[in-house]
Amino acid sequence: MYLFFSSSFCSTSFEIQVFTLLAESLSIVTQFLLSTGFSLQAVQMLWVNLIMDTLASLALATEAPTPDLLQRKPYGRTKPLISRTMMKNILGQAVYMISIIFVLLFYGDKMLDIDSGRYADIRDPPSQHFTIIFNTFVMMTLFNEINARKIHGQRNVFQGFFSNPIFYSIWLSTLAAQASTILLLWYMK
Repeated sequence: MYLFFSSSFCSTSFEIQVFTLLAESLSIVTQFLLSTGFSLQAVQMLWVNLIMDTLASLALATEAPTPDLLQRKPYGRTKPLISRTMMKNILGQAVYMISIIFVLLFYGDKMLDIDSGRYADIRDPPSQHFTIIFNTFVMMTLFNEINARKIHGQRNVFQGFFSNPIFYSIWLSTLAAQASTILLLWYMK
């Protein structure tokens, strides 16, 4: 049981760190190399780090063991911490998130018929275009937290979702905070 929790928690933390780096790298690459104004602001970076590092780790670390888990044989000492299935999940999610963010960055203004924020000055107020991109990234991260609960190839990621009140409380409060922030900004406009 101890090996599962350390393996599960470490791989989930690794996955969460990959996506934090993804957000920061995406911001830097698009701003400097592609000459766009897209950049995560300091408050957005703090929110992404809070969601992905602190809250997600706390929520995922409190997952109770299942009966199947307790009956499974322990892993050997030489087994890798990140299994093939975990690596496929991490890489698949990263490719998915990068694809969606880049589509929204370069074609989102045309698809949604809104003003592009790509060439806005750094002193301009936040654009609707980049608000949608950031909100999409946060929502993909939240739903990835649900997927990250199952790391051994299980298909039903919602199984036992409500058996961990800490996880769903943190998840729902993060969702509510993100939605209320967007609604508040929209209302103040």
